[in-house]
Amino acid sequence: MLDPALLAESLEDLYEHAPCGYLSMLSDATVIKVNRTACDWIGRPVESVVGSRFHDLVTVGGRVYYETHIAPLLTMQGSVRQLSLDLVRVHEPPMPVLIDAVRRVVSTTSGKVELTRVTIANATQRRTYERELLEARRRAEAALAQVRTLRGLLPLCAWCRRIRNDSGSWEQLELYIREHTDAEFTHGICADCQREQFSTSSSADI
Repeated sequence: MLDPALLAESLEDLYEHAPCGYLSMLSDATVIKVNRTACDWIGRPVESVVGSRFHDLVTVGGRVYYETHIAPLLTMQGSVRQLSLDLVRVHEPPMPVLIDAVRRVVSTTSGKVELTRVTIANATQRRTYERELLEARRRAEAALAQVRTLRGLLPLCAWCRRIRNDSGSWEQLELYIREHTDAEFTHGICADCQREQFSTSSSADI
């Protein structure tokens, strides 16, 4: 049976130490509440974040994106989902994050106030994975481009059978093909060369 103390967790504690950042802001993007998780990521105390604008928490590119994309979407449809931004941190490089936001009208003693509630998820690993995928795709496309060059006209010396590479130097045909494909070479002797070489050797011995 579960210990009752485990079930007695306060909503405040759940909010403050959630595995994601939470904040609430007014329609002009002024932050009025933020949880400790978000503050720990940013590296600033709660009182330093409350009262600032959301724009101050993200990079310059994020500020432009907020004004041109996020704010209009919140006005038109009341929510945004899975948008990528970079959170500015005091002592560390910006943190890649994904935000979800919902705009709600809340009744207060002084009337109705429009609030936007924002969740902030750490997307560092996702961003790294996306970069790795892009790099892998770039390498694959570069390799494919190299393979495709072998389908065109290849400058081959009719005398020594060497081939001119991309830098203009002449190299052995085997080396060129090995560098531009996954092919490997084994060496033997064909029947015609065998007859020619061995017949020449036999005649010389006589």
